[in-house]
Amino acid sequence: MKVILDISFDGRNINDIYDLPCVMAVTKDAGGKPAAILKSTHTKGRTIARIGDHICQYASGKWQVYGSTAAESVNHIEKYRYE
Repeated sequence: MKVILDISFDGRNINDIYDLPCVMAVTKDAGGKPAAILKSTHTKGRTIARIGDHICQYASGKWQVYGSTAAESVNHIEKYRYE
């Protein structure tokens, strides 16, 4: 599947992350760092994105959270939207 949107969650782009249709909330994790909670209806994978993770949208409309290393190997159509 092709990725049509890839946003790197860096902690400074909380508003951009919050505005994604797949995000239910942005909160703080146990360590006090920002974490995005994805709606379970929008993904079949991880539902929590932390600083350094990528939130990707596939052409099918589904969303996926990847670590930065895994995101580098994902097949992208466009360049990263927020980097």
